[in-house]
Amino acid sequence: MRHSSGPKRSSSAQGKPAKPRPDFPLFAHAAGLWAKKIRGKLYYFGPWSDPGGALEKYNAQKEHLHAGRKPRHDPEAVTAKDVVNAFLTHKLEGDSASTLSVTRFAPWRTKSRTNPRPTSSWGTRSRI
Repeated sequence: MRHSSGPKRSSSAQGKPAKPRPDFPLFAHAAGLWAKKIRGKLYYFGPWSDPGGALEKYNAQKEHLHAGRKPRHDPEAVTAKDVVNAFLTHKLEGDSASTLSVTRFAPWRTKSRTNPRPTSSWGTRSRI
């Protein structure tokens, strides 16, 4: 009995784009994104329509990924932790200008520490 998957189809026959140049480190994944397998895990870097952007994202993250670390987040990105801290700061600063006392502020701070609803489901470093 002969087992054959048939003739190999080229990437253009499957509708996938060819690499922009031979030394391009990413491959065209069937999901419509440029991807690379690093340390046994598949990472996606951008759509087929933007190979330059995908390469730029890969170059920014490759050192961390190849070392087995999570890539650093954009320091300019707003996170859930930033929003919660801004809210608490606003409440605290508002207390000094209004009739609210520190004892009325305490439940807000306690709730954010003991039951951080938004940050528990999103994570404190989630971008908003």
